Amino acid sequence: MTTGPADVAVVGLGPAGRTLASRCAALGLRVLAVDPRPDAVWTPTYGVWEDELSGLPPTVVRARSAAPQVRATAVHRLPRTYVVLDNAAVQAALPLDGVDVRRDRLDDAGVAALAGQARVVV
Repeated sequence: MTTGPADVAVVGLGPAGRTLASRCAALGLRVLAVDPRPDAVWTPTYGVWEDELSGLPPTVVRARSAAPQVRATAVHRLPRTYVVLDNAAVQAALPLDGVDVRRDRLDDAGVAALAGQARVVV
């Protein structure tokens, strides 16, 4: 639990929020994260270009396409490897160590109130 204002408050621990909270905490910032189900494994399927994994370990990759194609009136080969992510592995690779995690669902007023608890609210 943080004392005094956090450096960053993160609303929602989906892929973007969890990445932000994890990386900020790793940099030594005081982080407050609010999510109604912070331990839930994400259900959507996420994919990304392999060269944009941003330092995540290879264990987060569930499937890989080394030669993706777009088919319209012709076949267009894309020169980058595309990967589908393993959500549980991504979450494990983005630990919330040192993050003050609060289980809550915020309305607009609740989000606005975080301005009094953190220097930056995302």
